[in-house]
Amino acid sequence: MGLIDWIVTNKDLLTTVAALAALGLSIFNVFRNHSIGLPKLTIKATPREEVLRHYSNHPDEEKLYLEFEVINKSIFPVTIKESCVMIKGKWVDAAISKSNDILPVRIDARDIISFNLKEGNGDIPLIDIEKIKVTLSDDKQFSLSKRAILKSCKK
Repeated sequence: MGLIDWIVTNKDLLTTVAALAALGLSIFNVFRNHSIGLPKLTIKATPREEVLRHYSNHPDEEKLYLEFEVINKSIFPVTIKESCVMIKGKWVDAAISKSNDILPVRIDARDIISFNLKEGNGDIPLIDIEKIKVTLSDDKQFSLSKRAILKSCKK
């Protein structure tokens, strides 16, 4: 009895084993993604569009105003509880979503939410910003340092 004959006679067994292996791998991937990589967020700072139009010839930090995006790269939705910036060593709740959502705000899987940085009635210039921080509903924090902010603005 050759290999082909064995496969033909045991095809139901092989199909069952293959299906169970696929099921096991899919369950493993869900738990691995959930425990290792969740939530996979990226914070990206960009100069605001109207500022770029106004100061297109190498704007300095005093005239450069930012917006930042929180990008949810995971397959699960996340909730942002707090978004703030560090100014002169103090955390300030200065981030306002561009769609005027009130925090906490939910970001669906593979979605983006944008924030403007405002304090009181005015915008916050880049020169005053030391760090940007986003806190999720489960108290995980993601931040962007001044160096990373400058680097992402040059892209």
